[in-house]
Amino acid sequence: MARHQHLGRSHGSGGGSAVSSRLASPPALVAWFTLAFYAAYSFSMSSVPSPMSAPPTRKTAQVASNMPLQNVASVKSSTRTEPQPLSAQSLPKTSSCKTPPRLYHTLLTAQSTVYQNWQSEMMYYHYKKQRSLQGECGDMGGFTRLTASAGGRPDSVADRMPSFFVPEISHGDLARKYKGFGVLNRPMSIVQAIRDGLLDKIEEDYVYIAETDHLLMQPLPNLSPHKQRPAAFTFSYMIPNPGFASMIQRFWPEGGADGYKKIPPIGPSPMIIHKDILRDVADEYYEMSKKLKMDGEADSKLGWVIEMWGFAIAAAKRGISFELVRNFQIELSSELRYVPEDFSQKHWIFHYTYGLEYRMTGDPQGVWQIGEWSLDKRHYGNAYPPKGGLLTPPPKGANAAAFWLQRAWAEAVDNIEGWPDSRTMGTIGWRRNKATSEDISNNPWVEALVDSRWKWAGTHILTPRRDGTLSTPWGNGMWSVVGSADGEWTLGFDFAANLHNVRFDRGFHTAMSTRVGDNEKVMLKREE
Repeated sequence: MARHQHLGRSHGSGGGSAVSSRLASPPALVAWFTLAFYAAYSFSMSSVPSPMSAPPTRKTAQVASNMPLQNVASVKSSTRTEPQPLSAQSLPKTSSCKTPPRLYHTLLTAQSTVYQNWQSEMMYYHYKKQRSLQGECGDMGGFTRLTASAGGRPDSVADRMPSFFVPEISHGDLARKYKGFGVLNRPMSIVQAIRDGLLDKIEEDYVYIAETDHLLMQPLPNLSPHKQRPAAFTFSYMIPNPGFASMIQRFWPEGGADGYKKIPPIGPSPMIIHKDILRDVADEYYEMSKKLKMDGEADSKLGWVIEMWGFAIAAAKRGISFELVRNFQIELSSELRYVPEDFSQKHWIFHYTYGLEYRMTGDPQGVWQIGEWSLDKRHYGNAYPPKGGLLTPPPKGANAAAFWLQRAWAEAVDNIEGWPDSRTMGTIGWRRNKATSEDISNNPWVEALVDSRWKWAGTHILTPRRDGTLSTPWGNGMWSVVGSADGEWTLGFDFAANLHNVRFDRGFHTAMSTRVGDNEKVMLKREE
């Protein structure tokens, strides 16, 4: 979601036309390493989950959850723009259940942008898949995408999933009043939806508050033990901080000097919460988020998680206690060398907030670096991820998370009806560094191409030079080593203000260039 976009990119430094490096503020860097530690800790503790947080043990679900949705019973998507309560026909059969299902309604909070629309479609696909696998006694109920849009108008995704629209905070108001903090649309949309009667239209007693970059890995049970105790994920970077004590006391004086110790280590999502409790806390959540954002000290200290603190402080003020579920979700990156193969059976949600970045050797590319193989939601801010097999698997040696997420994305892209054609790149080609002597000496196939002459479209000659420059009729460009895998070799040829991925055949006699951005293809033949 938008609050994780602090992981920005810097382009154009050094010798590359689009050198890829990630920059982050020190607090964000600390948070990232804290999360990495938490993920490792969660693996070590996953063998002793608490009774309420134990993952599903239905053998059929664990086996079938690796199958595409088309191979299992599907849940029909609605074309309405209002939530649909479960019909009597679609309610789970309870006659053979030891205890009646405790149904919850999935409430996906979103904004109407290309970036969040494709994530919403992926999330909805995997929701339908896991709901179809849960069996007659499962707790997963209906679904609504709660969407903040311009003027509250339906968007292009409304006919593919049940959606409820509210007017977004205008860009002008965000800039003038709230320092451009678009995440405020989440608490605003919840408050507005409650006022518009959304919760009254939902039959289930509980709602699961989800984000667009959440993918279900197992059928998700109702983790809330009872009405007065919502279930929430515990975030390691939301733990009590003595440095926040006086600041939190200003916003919650009733909590006293030790009030900061009473703030739960949670955010508003993922969470399973009774509708009455959500009604009780929603206004306070929205108002607290705005107050924190407009306070200089709070904005400086809390940064990109300020809206999460808005909910946590509001919940503490309302006296809400939480069931903390450490394996509710998992956030993984390529910096974790070892991820157990069965991690998807020990957690319910994959929150893909971090990019997975690898060298083609299978080694991590490095912190804040875009990889030679790269799977990152931020690549697709203005376009859907591409179909046609371009989301290729990670290199051998990548961790289990990279393989799972690539399969989940590719499955959704290939099976969602109406997924638009896209001219963006897949998992290869995002990293562009001018070729170095080390690149050449370490890759015999690259050495074989240095100073070779290639006819572009049968006429123009392009030549990759040893110094990393690319000789072309339109002036010098640069070339880079994109990667090699499964007997295919790819270089980046970047010239005339365009990036091209050039894939060579096994004998290095011909090659096919694909231009980044519009996928225009040009054949190259080696001049002998």
